[in-house]
Amino acid sequence: MSTTVVSNAVPGERLNNREAANYLGLKAATLNKWRCHGDGPPFIKVGRLIRYRRSYLDAFLMGRVRRSTSDCGTADLYRFASMQRSR
Repeated sequence: MSTTVVSNAVPGERLNNREAANYLGLKAATLNKWRCHGDGPPFIKVGRLIRYRRSYLDAFLMGRVRRSTSDCGTADLYRFASMQRSR
């Protein structure tokens, strides 16, 4: 019986803390802190294992789209979503 190990990231893959932080452009310590405080993207926890789905990270980023630095979170996501669909 042989086991195949795939090491290349695929779109639906679950990322570990370091990989997720890299994907978001953050330090791993930032994700650790956010997780402890209940901030940051949703994650999967099985025992001590922490994983992030790429789709969760993308949704987390989409929730932070702003029109200006003074915008407190009311960005026009419908307009942004329609721009994405037209690509």
